[in-house]
Amino acid sequence: MDIFVDRPSKEEDLELINKLKEENILKDTSLKRAEENMEYYKNLLINSEETYNKYFGNNPKVGGNPNANPTKKPELNKQTSIKVILLILNY
Repeated sequence: MDIFVDRPSKEEDLELINKLKEENILKDTSLKRAEENMEYYKNLLINSEETYNKYFGNNPKVGGNPNANPTKKPELNKQTSIKVILLILNY
């Protein structure tokens, strides 16, 4: 066993070790950058969700109630009626 402890390292082994160390450093840096990006986008998503919920409430009613009475027509005021007519006439 002492033969391996006392012998000098081969040049190609040292080169391979150095190359692997450099690759490891690059991968660690890349992984750290990816973790930072993940944290940034996670916070961005949370912020967007909070902003959305602030404006539209926690339980937005998109598309209306499917169980509502379909025969009941929505009430329109004069302003809305005028806008609808102008849209139809392409003004």
